[in-house]
Amino acid sequence: MSFIDSKEAGKFLAFLKDVNDFKGCINAASDGVLSMYEILSILEPNKNVLDKNISELFLKKTTEIAPYNDVESYQINTALAKKLGFRFSNINSWINSLIKEYTK
Repeated sequence: MSFIDSKEAGKFLAFLKDVNDFKGCINAASDGVLSMYEILSILEPNKNVLDKNISELFLKKTTEIAPYNDVESYQINTALAKKLGFRFSNINSWINSLIKEYTK
């Protein structure tokens, strides 16, 4: 799945106000995607805060790709935003700190 940091979303909107020759729909998302498995793996170290044993509940590895682990299907295309000159951060540069912040 694709995500965007709230501060980056604001920066993107501010960037768009200066793009004079564009009208229409445009996507915004950090570079990179996370599968549901990866998201739950990031949450695992915080299981005491979440009061759940995530790995026992959700993280069962199999050879089958579950619908929400198919990252290609849920990736937002940001090519147009990049063509206009905006550079998104990589999701791995901020996702861990966001999860830590919300699981304190």
